[in-house]
Amino acid sequence: MKLEHYEPEYASYFVRMFLEPVIKTHGVNIDKAFPNLRIWLGAKPPFEANADKNNLWHENYRRPHFTENDGLFYCVIPDLFKGILPPTERIYTLCHEIGHYVHTVYLKDDMEKWAKWAAETGHRLDTEFKNDGGYPRITSHEDFAIDFSKIALGQCKNINYYMKLLKNGIA
Repeated sequence: MKLEHYEPEYASYFVRMFLEPVIKTHGVNIDKAFPNLRIWLGAKPPFEANADKNNLWHENYRRPHFTENDGLFYCVIPDLFKGILPPTERIYTLCHEIGHYVHTVYLKDDMEKWAKWAAETGHRLDTEFKNDGGYPRITSHEDFAIDFSKIALGQCKNINYYMKLLKNGIA
C-alpha cells in the first residue's frame, strides 16, 4: 500500500483510525495484505485527469472510487470531499473503497469464496449486476465494502473474517 497523493491531516487520520488498529491489534502486514494498492487522497491519478466527459464512467471519476490501471489498484477520494465531510467520514469512505480492493484481490469472481463470505458474515449473497440511477453496482460487492469500512469506526462485527483474509489471503 502506498499513499501516492495526500493531505497530511487526512493521512494522519487514516493511519490512526485504520492502519494502526489493523497492524497493532491484528498483526496484519500491510505490504503483504495490500500489494499494488495506491491511494490518492484529494486528487486524481494522472490517467484519470482527462476522463472522457461523454463516457458512462465519467461520473464515477467525480466521486470516491476504486479502479485498476496497468496492474495497479487505486482508491481515489477526489478534492470535492475536502471541507464537506468530517475526517471520520472521509476515512470511512476511503476504507469502503479499500474494501472493494480487498474483495477484488482476494475473492475475485470465485463463487465459493463469495458463498463462504456470505455464510461467515451473515450477508445475503447477491452477485447480480444492477445499474440504478446511473450507479452501477453488485450488491454483495457493496455489502462487503460497507462491512469492511466499519473497521475504521471500530464497529465491524465481522472483523475476524476480514483480518484472517488480510493475513492469510484466505478466510
